[in-house]
Amino acid sequence: MFSSDLSKKKIILVLSGGGMRGMAHIGVIRAIESLGINISEYVGASIGSLVGAMAAGGVKAQEIEETACRIRKQDILDLDYWGFLWKRGRIQSAYKGKKLHDFIKGTLPIDSFDALPKPFFANAVDINTGVNIFWGLEKLRDLPLHDAVYASCAIPGIFPPKKIGGNYYVDGGVVDPFPIKFVKLRKPDIIIAVNLCHSLPKADNNIPEQGLAALIAKANAIQCNAITDLNLHDCVEYPLILINIDASRVGVLDFDHSHELVEIGQQEAMKILNEHPLLSPKKYWLFSRPSRKPQVKISIDTARCIGCGSCHVNCPTQNFSLKEDKAKVVSANNPECMLDMACLKHCPGRCISFELQ
Repeated sequence: MFSSDLSKKKIILVLSGGGMRGMAHIGVIRAIESLGINISEYVGASIGSLVGAMAAGGVKAQEIEETACRIRKQDILDLDYWGFLWKRGRIQSAYKGKKLHDFIKGTLPIDSFDALPKPFFANAVDINTGVNIFWGLEKLRDLPLHDAVYASCAIPGIFPPKKIGGNYYVDGGVVDPFPIKFVKLRKPDIIIAVNLCHSLPKADNNIPEQGLAALIAKANAIQCNAITDLNLHDCVEYPLILINIDASRVGVLDFDHSHELVEIGQQEAMKILNEHPLLSPKKYWLFSRPSRKPQVKISIDTARCIGCGSCHVNCPTQNFSLKEDKAKVVSANNPECMLDMACLKHCPGRCISFELQ
């Protein structure tokens, strides 16, 4: 479907964290396969590392989907009843982690970084030092692949840390749930990045009444969004194709929407990839400057604007200014807009609107 020149480019696929929302990653890979796009390398965080490792191992999207959609809670969740009873406050996690570890080991087609058909990288965090490392780099690949993926998926408090080489590692999403900045070191021609940490603010005044689990989940979602926005601020000049998928209504451990998420992932990916100028430059005028995203018109409801300056601070392209205590749009049709909607997410008055052209 695309030009033969595309096959010569180094294209890296980045898959963010997001728990069971990661089923949407499978739909994106399905779209990539149907469009004939050849991925050169895979980078994943948390659930993105599991899906990415399978794809890097040569497993097709259809087979990944069949495996993923068969998963049930009892397949990967093993509540540590005795730990709660005897260790109480000193328990490492709610679940033992053995079922998840065994599932990952039994699912991956290859258990060695060196044996993978394509390069693959997964991040994890040393829980003692806070250092974010990427398994798969030259000095960080001498371990079983399933151990690296488990470490990247080990959500603190949910699953126990993974001990590797004397250190304990947890979910890479703690520090970097959307590791696109790392990819720059790999010198790609094109980055296709799937962001499951994308969600617009939703008014929900009942979170405290929903209990501890809801509070922790909401706090983690806010943290994930904030870290991702900061990463995107530094990626304005990247050859980036950003696929935002809002799956916030699905819980991190929600096993009931797998097929739906796969379909959503494929639909969102097809919309972006089919017409993106980085993939189809010949569809655009020779002397025009292709934008990274579809054109968007940005406007502000000045009556609701309180002049806090949050949009100016959080916009990675600095497309907002303050004038007479009100926010102003510098360019209503900003060609550099990344559509991450960081400005709207942080706007307390919800006075910014986007209209796709």
